[in-house]
Amino acid sequence: MSDSVRPARVIRFDAFEIDLHTRELRKHGLKIKLPGQPFEILAMLLEHPGEMVTREELRKKLWLEDTFVDFDHSLNTAINKIREALGDNAETPRYVETLPRRGYRFIAPVGGAESISARVHGPAHAEDVACPLPPQKIEEPLPHTPPRKTDRVRVLAAVVICLVLLTAAASIYLLTWRGRAIDSVAILPFANPSADPNTDYLCDGITDSLILNLSQLPNLRVMSYSSVNRYRRQQMDPQAAGRELGVRAVLTGRVTQRADTLDIRMELVDVRDNRHIWGGQYEGKLADILMVQEEVSREISENLRLRLSGDEKKRVEAYQLYLKGRNYWNKRTAEGLNQGMQYIEQAIEKDQNHALAYAALADSYNMLARYGALAPKEAFPKAEAAARKALALDDRLAEAHTSLAFVKHRFEWDWSGAEAEFRRAIELNPNYAPAHQWYSSFLVAMGRTDESIAEAKQTRKLDPLSLATNSHVGWVLYLARQHRQAIEQCHMTLQLDPNFFVARRYLGLAYGQAGLHEKAIAELQKAAVLSGGSPLTKAELAYAYAMSGRRAEARKVLEELSERAKREYISPYFVATIYAGLGNKDQAFAWLEKAAEDRAIEMVYLKAEPKFDALRSDPRFQDLLRRMNFPP
Repeated sequence: MSDSVRPARVIRFDAFEIDLHTRELRKHGLKIKLPGQPFEILAMLLEHPGEMVTREELRKKLWLEDTFVDFDHSLNTAINKIREALGDNAETPRYVETLPRRGYRFIAPVGGAESISARVHGPAHAEDVACPLPPQKIEEPLPHTPPRKTDRVRVLAAVVICLVLLTAAASIYLLTWRGRAIDSVAILPFANPSADPNTDYLCDGITDSLILNLSQLPNLRVMSYSSVNRYRRQQMDPQAAGRELGVRAVLTGRVTQRADTLDIRMELVDVRDNRHIWGGQYEGKLADILMVQEEVSREISENLRLRLSGDEKKRVEAYQLYLKGRNYWNKRTAEGLNQGMQYIEQAIEKDQNHALAYAALADSYNMLARYGALAPKEAFPKAEAAARKALALDDRLAEAHTSLAFVKHRFEWDWSGAEAEFRRAIELNPNYAPAHQWYSSFLVAMGRTDESIAEAKQTRKLDPLSLATNSHVGWVLYLARQHRQAIEQCHMTLQLDPNFFVARRYLGLAYGQAGLHEKAIAELQKAAVLSGGSPLTKAELAYAYAMSGRRAEARKVLEELSERAKREYISPYFVATIYAGLGNKDQAFAWLEKAAEDRAIEMVYLKAEPKFDALRSDPRFQDLLRRMNFPP
């Protein structure tokens, strides 16, 4: 196979296309995430369709001669990533055929290529896709004054921290350098060469988030922010700083911001001999930075030339699988949650004592119930079992106490027990954002609105990069009937990712509360598509239809959900909300009774949910609250 210069072009096959200039893989126009090395392998195969590309050719072009990684394992892993992205199968391949011990061949028909003129700068990786849907043009002007400059900086900080956190976590947690384990690290405040005050926020946010998150890793001593803050704005030699702080390694970095373009440079130094262990430089647009996370992890694993024992490799692999599972969990779609659970279960197979993985498994079942993808009576017992297994392995694990608190709140209606577990989780780890987030949900459900908003804002402060935590602030503001603030918060979140359906959903609810029914319908339609047609978003769309006077469309959704209930779980609570919107109180109460019997997860919001405001004066509503043991 000749090694020719690759032109800028797009190659198509089936529903896919690969852009060799922007380095993007797309299906039906939507980007599919494929890391750098698997992307390069796929590109080589597509440039020679029907021909064998040998393993030796791949090794020479894509692996350095002096690399210490296991080439066979790395190549097999890369091919598996390609098959995963394409939905291919090694036994019955549609695209990539394995020629045992020799190489690989692309076997599907390849369509014509076309030149592309657009130049796209930045990291060359594609973003995750929440669900395989036709491309959506999503445009939503802010209803009020655009966010303040400081708010935009916070959004920017969230994205950058997302990149840097995984970079440093992977490098430090997994690192073995020349056989000497790194057991302590100092993360010096990231430098701001421009002296721009807005960039200062980015630098401080990166440093603080790294310290908070890395402090949770076992067998690693991380210096506190107060210990390293004295090096802020100092031209400090990393080796000298490391010796002063008594650590084995020092991570330094700097951030340069030019409009919406960022340049991030990092270096990890061994304090003993001032040896450069690892360094990375990333430059790109705001939207591009989220795409490089997995690639960064791969680069670190290879460039650090790790030598790990068998047990260490298992722990490393389990931790990587756990992180991947959490990444999919954060998407909050049924597809993402189920995919994430597969990785989490694989992590448990690798390491039976991985308490974090059991807590993540519990959270996955909790979220499947939360979004109506699994019946509460099926999901929550499994969630509780996984949470208690995690606590049996580590009874001081904040994640596991949080998972158990979620079950006690949303399923058992054990209000005092839930609050005790939330408080215990926060006591054990005040920096664990989900504990604050779900405690905030508990507080608003109990009618303690001011406390809830404070916890929601604390959640966002702890984890500003999270779409879920940013969206949650909008949810709490909606329940607090502060719709203007809720709308603004949801718009802020959508600047991070316009396709995050949870933020679209909350934005639609807030618009409806403000009486902007057509805007509410538009947003909830988008949310329904982006969520893959989840029954939750469908029901909320039907409620919006009903409130806008489009009753026939609301009833059509009711019929659709009724048909779906014959083959999947549909929460009675969803049906109750639609009847409430239609003004049919008797049917609304009948379905709320069924929801209470089912222990439908949304019932805990009955006291706070604005959709039921028209029912509150009815004695049946107060009786239902009493039977649920809500505090007065």
